[in-house]
Amino acid sequence: MTGFVGTVGDVTERRMAEEVLRENEARFRLMADASPAALWITDATGCCTFLSRQWYELTGQSEQEALGLGWTTATHPDDQERAGRIFLEANAARTFFRTEYRLRTADGAFRWAVDLGRPWFAEDGEYAGMVGVVFDIDDRKRAEQALEEASRRKDQFLATLAHELRNPLAPISNALQVWPLLEHKPEEAERLRRMMGRQVRQMVRLIDDLLDVSRITRGKIELRTERLDLRTVLGAAIEAQRPFLDAHAHALHVDLPGEPLVIDADAGRLVQVFGNLLHNAGKYTAPGGRIRLAARRQAQQVHVTVSDNGAGIPVDMLASIFEMFTQVDQSLGRTHGGLGIGLTLVKTLVELHGGTVEASSRGAGSGSEFTVCLPAAAHGDDASLPPAVDGRALSPLPVHRVLVVDDVQSSADTFALMLAGLGQQAHVVYGGAPALEAIADFRPDIAFVDIAMPGLDGYEVARRVRAMQGRPPVLVALTGYGQEDDRQRALAAGFDRHLVKPARLAALHRLIEALAGDRC
Repeated sequence: MTGFVGTVGDVTERRMAEEVLRENEARFRLMADASPAALWITDATGCCTFLSRQWYELTGQSEQEALGLGWTTATHPDDQERAGRIFLEANAARTFFRTEYRLRTADGAFRWAVDLGRPWFAEDGEYAGMVGVVFDIDDRKRAEQALEEASRRKDQFLATLAHELRNPLAPISNALQVWPLLEHKPEEAERLRRMMGRQVRQMVRLIDDLLDVSRITRGKIELRTERLDLRTVLGAAIEAQRPFLDAHAHALHVDLPGEPLVIDADAGRLVQVFGNLLHNAGKYTAPGGRIRLAARRQAQQVHVTVSDNGAGIPVDMLASIFEMFTQVDQSLGRTHGGLGIGLTLVKTLVELHGGTVEASSRGAGSGSEFTVCLPAAAHGDDASLPPAVDGRALSPLPVHRVLVVDDVQSSADTFALMLAGLGQQAHVVYGGAPALEAIADFRPDIAFVDIAMPGLDGYEVARRVRAMQGRPPVLVALTGYGQEDDRQRALAAGFDRHLVKPARLAALHRLIEALAGDRC
């Protein structure tokens, strides 16, 4: 009979160590699964041996798919090679690493993540692999990208602004330098005068757009609504853009209904909207092109379309064409000027009226179409715009003694010439202190006072005039500061009215006419 030979050993310590190891591993997994980030562990070869629950929930991968190097397949195809290489290089060098990549989520979308790992070693000092964590940083990353894009657009906008302001300044400067040579050439001088007028109007348009952008960002645009016939507004927009369209030999086809298109709106702002759309159509259409403006009432809305056969809009830009500072052509050799804010103004003003605007195009070279939809007023109401004052046929005004105060001599002198053209008796001084003396000696009926003057500024002049004995003149703040806050500050200082530079002759006529009525 054979027997058994054996030994009996005490394994208590080993069993206790195994139990502690199991408890530690269970505790680690519980902590890892409770973490808001995904934790991972690899062995010394770089193969992933553990991923916490968050990884599987985020990516939709199974353990079989993710462990080893399978986790790299959850990264964006454009990021896979880089992410895997950075990890393997850090594993080989046994150093800390940090990398960002896009992870494919369980629903198929991609989100930005940051992956951080550092080496870990066994108790005997032998390299055991890497341990790390993956954080979802998609919201932060997209915010950073948005800031970078905004900064890029800001820089591009400032460069474009400088370019667009220099464009009209250059011919004005050239004309002024050559003017003395045209003393005996009145036709050439007149041609230059008209050209300078066009360039100044272009600069005023740019500045007005910039001011409107500021009002939009501060929520300061307010509408002065009235019941009106949209056909009259469209007629005013066409009249304003007709010289520009004619200069480019464009054929404009207008299709309006015979019955009124009655809406409740701010006439001036809608003239700005449709003027911008017509101007854009003319600007991005080659000379001799075709532009069409059509309007129809459809149910409870009025639809207006402005279309052209011009450059068109790339399909990938249709979604962003109304965003601030967006330029379809951003090349240095672009032939179309502008700051990239006109369509932003259009969209904002239309939406303030409770309407919508959409752009459509089949792509570059295929023309474009903009459709504005506005709420219609009830049937049966008739309205029209009040007749505009025609600057070429202004009605005579009563003669007033008018004081002009401006430290910029050329600005003051030319403004006085405008007043003289309206039949007013103008007197000019070039500072705040002389203004107080002139008010006492000249005793003006109306005083146009610049705000930004050295020494005694316009606000202080107004305050001191109000403190004088006797009947003060009507005070008008004549300034380049055109925000609503500026107007309120001027009124608080004692001014009766606020007029933004440069003043147009027709607007000046209306103001003097109204002021004369106020003093009666």
